[in-house]
Parts: sequence; structure tokens; C-alpha cells
Amino acid sequence: MADIPVHNPGKNPKHVRGYVIEPGETRILPEHMVPPRLRPGGRKPAPAPEPEPEPDEVLQLLDSSVGDITPELPALSDSDLDRLEQAEQDGKTRKTLMEAFQEERLRRAQQRGEESGDDVPEHIAQILAHDAEAIEPILSEVEDGDLTALYEAESADQAREAVLAAIGAEQERRHGES
Repeated sequence: MADIPVHNPGKNPKHVRGYVIEPGETRILPEHMVPPRLRPGGRKPAPAPEPEPEPDEVLQLLDSSVGDITPELPALSDSDLDRLEQAEQDGKTRKTLMEAFQEERLRRAQQRGEESGDDVPEHIAQILAHDAEAIEPILSEVEDGDLTALYEAESADQAREAVLAAIGAEQERRHGES
């Protein structure tokens, strides 16, 4: 049988089958005395299992019917509403629920306009009620004056960088064509 070097990199003495290896020392032990975990290429101790993630209460709403989800939408934050809508798009994509998301966004946009004292036209509020990815394709059909109104309303309200950048890019594209 071969002898195997066993090193103790720790700060405390290591006990190996009756042998004591002081911190920083290496001892040569008979192979039959060295546990498999200490042998070169030996097995590593199994990692502790990862704890189960806490269920996401917002995303658990999607397990319910549309009639049960819709009344809960006003209580969600904007980011939770975005996450819930994205998860629905990635999953079932129920038409009535997707409409409920848009109605909630429109309600919030109108409420923000009322709270700020700004009189945001309804067609501007409807555009801004969409999520950022859905707004960009719409911009090519918006009139020049409305682009400016969209930019101002978005700046005063949510100030989503992606939306502001898309509006700015559309304005630059149009000025480049003139």
C-alpha cells in the first residue's frame, strides 16, 4: 500500500484516525488510514441542499382565474404589474387578462395626470399605458406634436429610460429625414 500526504490548512489540529496533524503541517499516512475525502481526487463532501425559494405571491396570482386577478391589479406596484404581465405573456396570454393589464395602466396614467395637475390627453395616456417594449413600434405612427407631448408626459410621470430613449430616437429619425 502507498502512503498519502495529508495536509492541514486550517487553524486547529486535524484528527485523522488516531493521528493528529497540527495546523500548517503535512503528515504521510498509510493509505488505509486516510478517509476517501482526504485522498487526492477523493470525494468532496456533498454540498448542503439549497433552500426552497419562497413562492412569489405576485406570480402566484396567475394560478387564479381572470375574475380573481383583476380586482387585485390596483394594489400592485408598477414593477409588480410589469412582472405579472410579462409572466402572463410568457405563459397563458389570456386575452381578457391582457386587456385588464392595459386598463389598469390607463387608469394609473390618468390618475397620475390628475394628481400632477397636468392635463394629459387621453390618446397620450393610452400610449403611455403600454409597457416599454410595446411603445416603440407605435411611435412611427404618432404625429410630431404628440411625440413631444409623449416625451413630456413620460418625463413627468414614470420616466422610463427605454421609453424616453425610443421617443428621442424617433424624433431624431424624423429630423434626419426632413
